[in-house]
Amino acid sequence: MKIKLITFGKMDKNYFREAGNDYQNRLKNYAQIEILELTESTSSDSNKNTKNHENMIKNSLEKLKYGYEVFLLDNLGTNYDSENLSAIFANNKNFKSGKIALIIGPSEGFTIEFKNNFSKISLGKNTFPHQLLRIMLLEQIYRSFKIINNEKYHK
Repeated sequence: MKIKLITFGKMDKNYFREAGNDYQNRLKNYAQIEILELTESTSSDSNKNTKNHENMIKNSLEKLKYGYEVFLLDNLGTNYDSENLSAIFANNKNFKSGKIALIIGPSEGFTIEFKNNFSKISLGKNTFPHQLLRIMLLEQIYRSFKIINNEKYHK
């Protein structure tokens, strides 16, 4: 299975990088993970930034080979528990292309019109720093594969 994580910003703290690398290494047994780090726009015009970020996502998705199921992380999206999130991965792996793209948006977010183009997943109603959210998402992906394979990890 191929999983593409598209996110804004880099992991600038060692402890975030170490945690991210740990989960990416754990996931090597289950999926090919690729992380695309986009540079967040810093103009004083937030509308211009939002449009620029949306274009960056569109361009990134156009470069993907056919068949990716795309999900946007959004705190207003569907909040799946670990078992139901694992079902999304299992369903894609078994009955679709075996390719998922997950988008973590920039700090200013996206327009409603743009967000409506995607299925939305929430990891909770709270707002999290991008770097922490990336770690949480990688952990949930890892947990999903452990559940799918009936391996000890999830309680």
